[in-house]
Amino acid sequence: MVLYRNAADKAFLSMIIAVNSYINRKLCVVPKSHSERRSLLREMNKEDVRALYSDIMRTLHDEAFYEGVYNPKEVKYAISLIKKMMEGFRATS
Repeated sequence: MVLYRNAADKAFLSMIIAVNSYINRKLCVVPKSHSERRSLLREMNKEDVRALYSDIMRTLHDEAFYEGVYNPKEVKYAISLIKKMMEGFRATS
């Protein structure tokens, strides 16, 4: 269970790094919190990314890591969404 929780949180951290990099490229700002990330994405008219970020944060960080909810299918799905998000960031570079 510890490995599962750590893996889920590492996947979440990879999304944070990608989102921070994306925001930095567009606005020359590095967000310092989840709230700031979501606000900046909204300011950038990236509501789709903001909603996805919040949903993935709930699944990987809140549920899997903090609450210890064991749901491998949801984690696998969230990780696939992170991959798609990163591909989208590359396409808009």
